[in-house]
Amino acid sequence: MRKNQGGFSLVELLIVVAVIGIIAAIAIPSLIQAQRRSKEASAVACLRAYTSAQYSFNATRGGYERYGTTAELALGYMDTAFLTTGIRNTYQFTFALSGPLTEFTANADPQVVDPTVAHYFVDTSGIIRSNLGSPADVNSLPIG
Repeated sequence: MRKNQGGFSLVELLIVVAVIGIIAAIAIPSLIQAQRRSKEASAVACLRAYTSAQYSFNATRGGYERYGTTAELALGYMDTAFLTTGIRNTYQFTFALSGPLTEFTANADPQVVDPTVAHYFVDTSGIIRSNLGSPADVNSLPIG
């Protein structure tokens, strides 16, 4: 063997591993938060799409008198797979019509129970509301 072999010492390798660990500790919470925000944005976008589909159905086929059932909306107003499964990006969607089909509601609830993840709701008014678990914490988001 040669006496002057080049390479890294154990201390240098431990320093590199420690630096990588520190960078990971800083980056991972930010990535998790970004992922949660993207799922919440997707839920809001789905509620907007559902509301727009209901408004389009009402204007074209409902004669401004009624809104469409999920089966009617699947006939070209919205994605059929979304309406039948009601699940998208870890959110469970529920749709309901009330009265003589003159009012609609839709909920987006996370599939995982977590008090930091928002629940979303929209009704005939078109205003999307969020709730982080307590009824007193309701925020409104405009549809447009």
